[in-house]
Amino acid sequence: MYRADRWLAVALVCVLFAPVATARAEECQLKLYASLDAKFENNQILVPVQINGHDRWLALDTGATWSSLRESISTEEHFKTGRVEDLIGYIEIWDVAGNPVRRYAVAPSFGFGSASWTGTQFLVMPDAELGKAPEAGFLGQNVLQKFDIEIDPARRKVNFFSKDHCSGVVYWNSTYFEIPYKEEGATPYTPAKLDGKPIRASIDTGSDFSSLDIATARSMYGIDPETDGGPDATYSITASGEKVKDYRRRFSSLELGGVAFRNVSLNLTDFGRDFGPRTQLLVGMDLINRMHVYISRKDKTIYATARDAHDVPHE
Repeated sequence: MYRADRWLAVALVCVLFAPVATARAEECQLKLYASLDAKFENNQILVPVQINGHDRWLALDTGATWSSLRESISTEEHFKTGRVEDLIGYIEIWDVAGNPVRRYAVAPSFGFGSASWTGTQFLVMPDAELGKAPEAGFLGQNVLQKFDIEIDPARRKVNFFSKDHCSGVVYWNSTYFEIPYKEEGATPYTPAKLDGKPIRASIDTGSDFSSLDIATARSMYGIDPETDGGPDATYSITASGEKVKDYRRRFSSLELGGVAFRNVSLNLTDFGRDFGPRTQLLVGMDLINRMHVYISRKDKTIYATARDAHDVPHE
């Protein structure tokens, strides 16, 4: 999503995997729409797409309700544009520089792999949001929710499958974890435990680093960011355009459906209205990079293995 925590340093010391489920013997034919050679760099996942006949890179962002595109590309392609409020209502969206997002653009053609559409809508983001980064924008849930998604960091692959499938989607390994989730605005939320306390987490590939809401840090863990959040502070922009301080804090454990992360550093960030009123924790790419995951829309489950787990031969 649109926030300024992308450069904060986080150290993940250890990930412990304790499988709780065994792969089913049942054969499951998955329908593959696209197998993309992705770039896993700088705690982002960049996927190749075609926008109006041109090859582009978009950052995969499971935490973004809408996809977005650089303003310069929209202008260069002469895309039809409209007011954001006509697309999503009167909700204010700001970039990391505090600039309001006012317009959306309509791409005449958009696609990847064997999937393609006409009239795909993108929020138009000022170029300051991305600077000199290679991506043309972000691929959000208005597109992602059409598919099951497999993220394979070890092989640098992002695969898009049909949501209509039988059981047994973990084709690469005989054991795996099941992380149940619910959706709000197509964004996956899952129950988690941070230092043994139940907490509500969002799986967000658009966040470079994992973060804990400052209000939750205070109310549930008695943390005063000014004194307990580390010696250094950086800054981010909230949904209202306010500049706020970010801190860091180390926690003993984070558990997601049997996946246990130990000695985890989290950004302490004022989520404001950016992630919804009940979001307490963002699981970002620093942790997602440690797993091989399959997000099943039909099952409302994230299937996960260790990043390098692979004991089932490819056909």
